[in-house]
Amino acid sequence: MLQLKLIFFLLLLIVFNQTKAQTTPQTKGIEQVYTEPTHPVGNIYALIVGLSKYQYPETYTPLQFADKDARVFYTYLRSDAGGKVPSENIDTLFNERATYGEVMSKLLSIKDRMKENDLLYFYFSGHGDAYNAAKAFLLPYDAPSGNGRSDKNHYLIGTTVLDIYTIKVIFKDLTSNGRKVIFISDACRTNELSGGEEGRTSVFKKIMEDDAGEIRFSSCSSNQVSYEDVRWGGGRGLFSWHLVNGLIGMADTSPKDGEVTVDELVSYVKTQVKNASYDKATKTYKQTPQFDCKAENCETFVLNLVNETEKNRLAQELQKGDNSFYQDALATYSPAKGVNLPIEMDKIGFKALYNEFVNHLQNNELIGENSAATTFQKIMLEETIPTYLVNEFRGILSSRLITDVNKIINTYINAAQNNNLYTYDYFYTGYLKLKEFIKIADTLFYIPLDAKVNLLFLEAHANWKTNRTSELKSSLEKIDSAVILKPEASYLYNLKGVLHQRLKQYKEASLAFHKGMKLAPGWIYPTHNLGLNFSYLGQRDSSFYYYFKALELDTNYQTTYSVIAQEYAHIDDYESFIKYVNKGLSKDPTDPSLLLQKGNYYYYQKEDYDKALSYYIQSFSYDKSFLYGYENALKVHIKKMDSDSTKFYINKIVERDSTNPEIYFDIGIILSEFSADSMARTFFNYAIYYDSLNIDYWNAYANSSYKLEDYNTAHTIYLKSLEIDSTNNSTYALLGTFYYNLDYIDYSLNTFLKGLTFNPKDYLLNFNVGYLYYLQKAYNDAAHYFLISLENNKFNQDTYYYLAGVYAQLNDKDKALFYLENYLKLVKDFDRKSIEEDEDLQSIKKSKEFKNLLNRYTSKSVAH
Repeated sequence: MLQLKLIFFLLLLIVFNQTKAQTTPQTKGIEQVYTEPTHPVGNIYALIVGLSKYQYPETYTPLQFADKDARVFYTYLRSDAGGKVPSENIDTLFNERATYGEVMSKLLSIKDRMKENDLLYFYFSGHGDAYNAAKAFLLPYDAPSGNGRSDKNHYLIGTTVLDIYTIKVIFKDLTSNGRKVIFISDACRTNELSGGEEGRTSVFKKIMEDDAGEIRFSSCSSNQVSYEDVRWGGGRGLFSWHLVNGLIGMADTSPKDGEVTVDELVSYVKTQVKNASYDKATKTYKQTPQFDCKAENCETFVLNLVNETEKNRLAQELQKGDNSFYQDALATYSPAKGVNLPIEMDKIGFKALYNEFVNHLQNNELIGENSAATTFQKIMLEETIPTYLVNEFRGILSSRLITDVNKIINTYINAAQNNNLYTYDYFYTGYLKLKEFIKIADTLFYIPLDAKVNLLFLEAHANWKTNRTSELKSSLEKIDSAVILKPEASYLYNLKGVLHQRLKQYKEASLAFHKGMKLAPGWIYPTHNLGLNFSYLGQRDSSFYYYFKALELDTNYQTTYSVIAQEYAHIDDYESFIKYVNKGLSKDPTDPSLLLQKGNYYYYQKEDYDKALSYYIQSFSYDKSFLYGYENALKVHIKKMDSDSTKFYINKIVERDSTNPEIYFDIGIILSEFSADSMARTFFNYAIYYDSLNIDYWNAYANSSYKLEDYNTAHTIYLKSLEIDSTNNSTYALLGTFYYNLDYIDYSLNTFLKGLTFNPKDYLLNFNVGYLYYLQKAYNDAAHYFLISLENNKFNQDTYYYLAGVYAQLNDKDKALFYLENYLKLVKDFDRKSIEEDEDLQSIKKSKEFKNLLNRYTSKSVAH
């Protein structure tokens, strides 16, 4: 049975090459008169791209013979059969080398060298897909990771896919200036890519219907697929097999005059491919090549002057079923690399400048002082260096820069990659490289909108971990600008949500994440981050829902296991906590956050401080910038009362970034945990100095002041926090608790209620209001607020217990027992005596159901 070729084999022939042959065609049997071709041809150039594998094989189905088809076409051009095109006129890019940057760089390099009547073959053998009818792409090796069928949002990144529109603009520039272009596509894209059948159709139409003055071939129609099988050339595509055979001379039939014209090639290839793909059962041709050209006299254009010796050798081998014709050719010619820069620069006396440029590239010194970028500036200033060589350097540097940028963006898109790379330097370096790329690259290298949006994205993302409010707000402004420019891009909405989340703007964050999920339903990040948003709000049921939904999308993202573990810790289920920590570590045993969590398990649950310390040390050994590892190691040494190690780690932490307010805040929190609040206030003061708009820093200072019984200062600072943000629910919760602890019950209640006007679903504020009404024996009001709290956090065991007390006081035995049982379900160990002596449960204590309930859960507690 024929195998689907599953390749988008795009042969872009901007030449009809063989008129360049050095000898008159051989005659056989009769004498032929040689005449000059009616279409004069200058030099022949070719860019040949073949992709059988991609960086993300789970997104782009690996192909069998795409790269081999490309290699065979290259050997055809270099051979006697194909006119012996000089190797310096050809660039070949196979598999890993066929990145977006390399394809565009080589195509533009050839364009710059071409003159009137020159020809170019652009041969692309690989996948293609489309976002919609207007945005269709050829897919290079570094095309972005996708998220399954019908989720095409990853294509909107732009700088990681080859836009057919851009390629056609380059062709139009060539054909309108006397150069010749043939666009041949062996277009058998699989329907399993994100775009599905619509994507396949859109790519076909972009190639075949958008006229750029070129001749266009397609291996099949838009509703067909191309086939490949070992029976053709020992493993070739059906179309490619007959294409090259036809060019060598098998198509020279009507008339048999030693020339292969476009018309002859179309007729030959169409007949051969149709016959080979005929399905007797359905009486249909499974593959029918297509042709189109709007230019004058296309059909008579001579593609090759037949070398009779090579044609006869091929014919004999085809008759015997021998594949050695192509195998010999493949072994003969090594891949081509186009312009030989070292030789050309040596000829004009600039070999040292070339060496300087290459050394920078080898050391990955692309930007900054003493870099490839600065050497390129020197090259541009040398007036004696020809423009085409300057542009060669331009293309090389542009390719390296955009390839590095695409690696960074792909790391962000692909959650399975280690996100420990998500540091300021990582993304900001990407921003600087893209900025340099835009500065030096040919304007045809990229679509300006894509580059501008990604520039804003990278600069904004560089600060996603900062705790400086002003930097977060600046980043949010940048990403909002990017969203305006590209409102359908999910990756922008995800970052927008993260920045809102960091600013504690949870409502806005939720809207952004929901938008991101709608645009890219198969992408894990917006779903994962929405779960995190609910976690920050204390809505455990919702956070669990979205976390497990995220796992359904991608079981390899270790961070989802980490946050699920953290949710279980919030509800005191440490058995499940360590289970998910270990699951996450099985995905990535070097993940610092998971190692930290495992350390916390031994610190808090097992009180094995040495083992906890070993995990903390592992966490920052894998990521030197992971401050939480250092901070928790500090905690262990304080616990052990090891003053020397305590000082060492405090200094070590501060040295990491002495102007980072979060460092001082975290140290202050640790010191406060050990009741060293006077020293803690010093560190909180440093945090406020570096970021005076962060509410958490002010509230922490106030809390330590309260613990030191400096009530006036605490009160003043809480009010200062509300001046900065009058809607912050945490501040209302803390200030209300402050009043409560000082027995200002009315002030406390009013503060909690005011907080609810801004955050009516906040579970903690509702619980606190319910509790105060409970103390005042206003049981109906208490029930109202407790139930709202429960709606938003179903895992707070205290809410169930107080509701049991409320309904017992209201003589509603059934509800009282219902909530008491839910309380008992959540707690693993409970004090039975305290429950039996609780006066608020007096109305149900004598009931048989009450005693049975306690007996049942007492036995479970003992068993546990």
